[in-house]
Amino acid sequence: MIVVPQKNADEINDMLNPYGVLVISRPINRHLFHHYLQFSDCFRARILNIQHENEELRTMVEDLKIVDRAKLLLVTCLNMSEDQAHRYLEKQAMDMRISRVEVAKQVIKTYQN
Repeated sequence: MIVVPQKNADEINDMLNPYGVLVISRPINRHLFHHYLQFSDCFRARILNIQHENEELRTMVEDLKIVDRAKLLLVTCLNMSEDQAHRYLEKQAMDMRISRVEVAKQVIKTYQN
């Protein structure tokens, strides 16, 4: 958020808008400024929440890629069906009390050339 003289507000707004900067022109009353601050805090919290959610989704996608790669190796190297490979990864994870991704990483390490 930036407070600028009214004569420059439009020009500065055009420059800073793509960067997510809220431009407020002077003079400004205290009540309106308080609302701008609340809006900025609310918007920031939403962005942080979306970024966190985005990171979780990226991690899930990466984990799925690793598991699918391990399944493919089990199918090609051990002649398992996809269902058998899936069950194998799930059972190993339960038996060893580790995540499916960790089992998949071990499978990749074992069977990858």
